Amino acid sequence: MKSIGWVWFYLFFAGYSYGQEPTTPLVYKLEEFKFKNWDSVAYYANKLLAKSNENQYHEKGLAYQYLGVTQFEEYGNYDSALALYNIALNFFENLQDSVHLATLYNNFGVVAKVKADYENALTYFYKANDYLAGDSTANLYTTVLMNIGDVLIFMNKPDEAVNYLQLSYKAAQINTDSLKMAQVLGTLGNLYNSRQKYDKAIAYYKSSLFYQRHFNLDSSSTIMNIGVIYHFKGKLKDAIKYYHQAIAVANNFKSPRNAALCYLNMGEAMITLKNPEAVSNLRKAIVIGETNKLNRVLRNAYQLLVTYYQQEKDYAQALENYKLYKKYSDQIINENSLNKLNALNVKFNTAQKEKQIADQALEIERQQASVIQERNQKIAIATTLGFLLLVGVFIYQRSHMQQKSKLQLAVINEKEKGLKAVIEATEEERQRISKDLHDGVGQQLSGVKMQLESLEVKDEVIKEKKQQITDNLAQAAQEIRQISHQMMPRALEADGLIPALEDLFNKTFANTNINCSFEHHEMAERYPNDIELSLYRITQELINNIIKHANASHVNVQLYKIKNKLVMTVEDDGIGFDVAAQRKGHGLLNIKSRIETVNGNVEYESDSGSETVITLSIPIA
Repeated sequence: MKSIGWVWFYLFFAGYSYGQEPTTPLVYKLEEFKFKNWDSVAYYANKLLAKSNENQYHEKGLAYQYLGVTQFEEYGNYDSALALYNIALNFFENLQDSVHLATLYNNFGVVAKVKADYENALTYFYKANDYLAGDSTANLYTTVLMNIGDVLIFMNKPDEAVNYLQLSYKAAQINTDSLKMAQVLGTLGNLYNSRQKYDKAIAYYKSSLFYQRHFNLDSSSTIMNIGVIYHFKGKLKDAIKYYHQAIAVANNFKSPRNAALCYLNMGEAMITLKNPEAVSNLRKAIVIGETNKLNRVLRNAYQLLVTYYQQEKDYAQALENYKLYKKYSDQIINENSLNKLNALNVKFNTAQKEKQIADQALEIERQQASVIQERNQKIAIATTLGFLLLVGVFIYQRSHMQQKSKLQLAVINEKEKGLKAVIEATEEERQRISKDLHDGVGQQLSGVKMQLESLEVKDEVIKEKKQQITDNLAQAAQEIRQISHQMMPRALEADGLIPALEDLFNKTFANTNINCSFEHHEMAERYPNDIELSLYRITQELINNIIKHANASHVNVQLYKIKNKLVMTVEDDGIGFDVAAQRKGHGLLNIKSRIETVNGNVEYESDSGSETVITLSIPIA
């Protein structure tokens, strides 16, 4: 588990990177109260807005920027912070103030980074760096370079990240700024932590703490990260010691998120140690999570409580906490879905604007053609004849292409019919074999087992042999039932898609080291048989591929309904594969054939050596 608490440092430096001295006592008040009392910051920022006139762009820009920082830092209200930053941006653009613009773009980048929008975060940080023009003496320059390096860590680009972090460290050394040196060292700790080079990461974190000790700063995330590394290394008692230290610092600096994460990590460590204090720590994380609306903390806390109560065989408590875990999991899914829909809306609006520009360009071309036509009236007859000839050729070619298109369409339709017929015949044969296995061979094995059990044997040797044969028959009957269910799952016919998938995941991953999580939303109704069956078969193919080839430790499956589509994502943290090289493979061709029979679509996001995300979408209206 990684913490992002250290990124708040950027605000401290942004406050001291302004290009000119404060112009009013109110600005001094803003500087005085930041990081001490955000309510006071908001009060003086609003007062500055009221006192400044419409031409005082500098004062108004500062006021809106500080109001945005307050929304971000005190309330975690990212959208309000962005709206206020945009207002401040207009004032600073009018002033053409590069330092203030760099500060704002850095602030934009930090919001995007916290929201895990790394592409936009990187764009904003690069803009901030452009405004600073490589000035290594500027206070903000070190922070911007460090933020770029941090984002590159999250984007799994460690070599590029190291370059920017080294530049940031050199800039901090030039300015003899030990506080920023502490920041960069902490970020390098994060880098080596993400690369699982734990000893090196701990060394950087401790070096960062060495520099931080001279400043009154929140070091809870750095201390917590050291604890997390000891946690990963199995040194749970050492990890708990660091978590306690981090909680004390987080409470002192009013950092509820870091405190909640530490309580969460301590609870997990104590569950492993079978320490009953795990419950009280997880309850503390829940109280903080509810107060501060930390849905992911709440979800993970309830999930760990389920594990604890299952371990204690208190299944009633496990069930109650599981319900709460599902509640917050569903809320997080809803948030993610909304973010995806917003992104789609942005793409749609962008496409509309591009279409409008293209239409305007086409209109200009038409006007130019009209001018040319008027200028060349003298050769109108020749042009007309040539045009008619071209039209004739065009009509002929169009007719030819239409016929060809109809022929291709007919061939495609026949192929689709043939493919659908093959799949339907295969499923019917599966169903027949499944029924024969279950009702025929399975029942016969069960009958033989019962007959054998009814025999009374007094000889102990024969009695032991009889028991072995009975056990072998029971195992064979069980395997027959499993094969029968795999060929035509009873749960799919009787209960529907969700129970069938849950049954599939439970049975398939039961004897593996892979942890599977399955989340679904808006999936109460039943869907046409061909859609449910196709989605089930494709899922079988995908998880079999993961078990055989992915070398994964965790699989996350999400299934939800958006308007008139069913969307499923299957994500694993395995070694990935070369999508282009495998497209003609038997497995991917099977998936492609199946999903095309229900007019669906499949997309793969993977490279060799990285995680894999597969997205299926099927229309249902």
